[in-house]
Amino acid sequence: MLRRDEECEEFHFDEHYTFVETVRTKKKQNPHVFVGQYLTITRREDGTLRPNFRPIVMDDDFTVERYAFGVYQELHKALEGLIEK
Repeated sequence: MLRRDEECEEFHFDEHYTFVETVRTKKKQNPHVFVGQYLTITRREDGTLRPNFRPIVMDDDFTVERYAFGVYQELHKALEGLIEK
């Protein structure tokens, strides 16, 4: 932010300005609490968890069964560590 300290109507060549740098204090919304190969889990401000699927890579080795099992394993691992018994 650039701020003029005093108005000097008679002598425009001798005006004084102050530069103030401000830092944003905004916290990250919905921070990641788990990042895996198949999904990411974020925590909302109210404390709820939200699973988000990552893009599916359909290469030559892709099978639906392997993908579904990988999602299951990651979801189980993530929730086991995030949810208290």
